[in-house]
Amino acid sequence: MPDKVKELDALIDGFLKDTGATYPRPNPSYKPVAAKVSATKADPLDAWKERQCKATVSAGILTMKSTGKAGTGFLGHGMAKMNGPATVKLRVRSEAGGAGKIDSLPHGAADPSVVHSSAVEVKAGDWQELKIELGDKGPLGTLRVYLPDGEIDFIEVAPANGKVQRWDF
Repeated sequence: MPDKVKELDALIDGFLKDTGATYPRPNPSYKPVAAKVSATKADPLDAWKERQCKATVSAGILTMKSTGKAGTGFLGHGMAKMNGPATVKLRVRSEAGGAGKIDSLPHGAADPSVVHSSAVEVKAGDWQELKIELGDKGPLGTLRVYLPDGEIDFIEVAPANGKVQRWDF
């Protein structure tokens, strides 16, 4: 409807002239922040997959509880074309604490023969922020987060080159 577009453009131009308003311009001081990914009611885990655990989200906190042998439950997420090295940050709380790890499967879950693994220790008690360095270059592939039973506030993956992804539950 090109005629309608011209009519509406004329109204906007008239309004700007009458009020002295200006068109929006880019802010030279703007610095973009990490893209935040937020869970929806349709998918509260926001594409993270629970494996050998039960993961629920309530009041912005993801609760993870193993359903099998201790230490085997994990959350998994395909990292698309994200490449390492990368830093993974998590804010977690666990009543019992314990060992965990972050695995990167560069060729996806179908090829576990080339797993890059980084150990992490979760202290029992209050909230703590964990920072795990994934130093290998190349595709991250599928990321697996193994943690003792507990809660996760956020997960952030920051590649050395590229866009940071963050999930606030």
